[in-house]
Amino acid sequence: MRTLNSDLRELQERLDSVLPDKLWLQILEVFVPTGVANSQHIRLSLGIQRDKFRRIMDKMEKACTGFEPVLVLSDKTIRKEGQRGRTPDVYLLGNAGAKLLSANGHTGIKACELSTERSISHALAMTSFHLSAQQAGQAVFTDKEIPFGEGKAIRPDHQVKTPEGETLLFEMEQDATRAYLPRIMESISNKQAFFQSEAAKPYSREIRILFNLPSGNKYRKTILLWKECFRIFSKENGALSFRPFALPLEEFLKNPEWELSLSNRWQDLSPSNEDKVQESPLFKLTSMPSLYERERSGERDNLVLKALLQEFRAEVLPQVPKPDFGFFDVIYTIYSASHPSKPYPHAKTVIPYESIYLLRRYLEMHPTLTDRLKKTLERGKGHIRWNHVTIAHRMQKVMEDFLAYHGWRNGSPIYIRVITRNEGWDGPGEFGVTTTLYLQPGISNEWDTRSLSEALSWVLWALFEYAEQIGLVRPEFW
Repeated sequence: MRTLNSDLRELQERLDSVLPDKLWLQILEVFVPTGVANSQHIRLSLGIQRDKFRRIMDKMEKACTGFEPVLVLSDKTIRKEGQRGRTPDVYLLGNAGAKLLSANGHTGIKACELSTERSISHALAMTSFHLSAQQAGQAVFTDKEIPFGEGKAIRPDHQVKTPEGETLLFEMEQDATRAYLPRIMESISNKQAFFQSEAAKPYSREIRILFNLPSGNKYRKTILLWKECFRIFSKENGALSFRPFALPLEEFLKNPEWELSLSNRWQDLSPSNEDKVQESPLFKLTSMPSLYERERSGERDNLVLKALLQEFRAEVLPQVPKPDFGFFDVIYTIYSASHPSKPYPHAKTVIPYESIYLLRRYLEMHPTLTDRLKKTLERGKGHIRWNHVTIAHRMQKVMEDFLAYHGWRNGSPIYIRVITRNEGWDGPGEFGVTTTLYLQPGISNEWDTRSLSEALSWVLWALFEYAEQIGLVRPEFW
């Protein structure tokens, strides 16, 4: 492969011969802001249809044969949230493309090194915004640093100058989960410091955040997470020195707003006076000096943890199983099918077919529970040396999984324990189960605490004794 430094003129001559009027340069200039563009961006910039675009790209590719890559076709499929149909091809600026741009008056151009779908998707959103601003005749600066203070700087995605002389700041964001909370809190902290500096005077204090998400559930969840981050930050550091506003990117691009004043489409993410954060001793601890150098301060870690807690309470906790007292009725129904309150002679020697049948059907009604029990029963299969200790431990884990599925744990008011014949077990086999319950009276009229203890002990023990009959797998140790 030739080196472009020695053959740059030849490459440009080839491109000029197949694409007159510097059409190739117009294509490459689409990549100046971010180094990433898709076929729609290029067609929009040139004002051409799909067929002509393909012919142009074919000519460009043939002309560049034997040289370093000018453009690289990404192997990532970048699909917008909710997008259907075929996705446009995505191109990355190659080494030769960066050098061609540099040779034609563009400074600071480098080949694109983005590799993840998320980073490429973010860059594509920035390219869409930049082209929209250009077509509207706006003075737009993309991915440019703004220095302030001593050696500090912020790097907003876009800066747009207004006729009034102020500069608007735009940020592109995507869906947010707890994994991105440290970055969000750091971004808020940096902007707070910037707008408290003298360098912020020419800039509007209303930051416009465009989310690359359609209006819907994921957008609402992301907005709530960001708003909670702003609320927690302001509680810890005082009022925000700027006002953040949010809008879906697609809605903005359909009807761009370049004016200094905002329309009512934008959602204010600023903490309101009604927002309250419960006081905690942790707030006082964050002012203590750290003894060692750390990646982040304890204060910032505290903010992130509080935001994580808020997200957990809103998104995860409602889905966690709550203690279900109806569970005890289910257990008693299964057990009593074969174990009447007044047992007949030799009852313990009769196989409890009715109870086995109901337990099997119950597990069939709960496939998630069945899968969890199977996995726990088979964990370490063929690699564990079974003895009294390991058997009791495995049985305990299976039974605790069964309780946890129904929102209960091994502890007050339910105590379960594996016992052996030496400890008083009088049922079949070497291992049994004993249960002690401390329940408030009146929960159900069908059973008393003693009867329920017997019922729960039998059902838990049946998970092992009748494992195959109820749709599980027989344990190695049984």
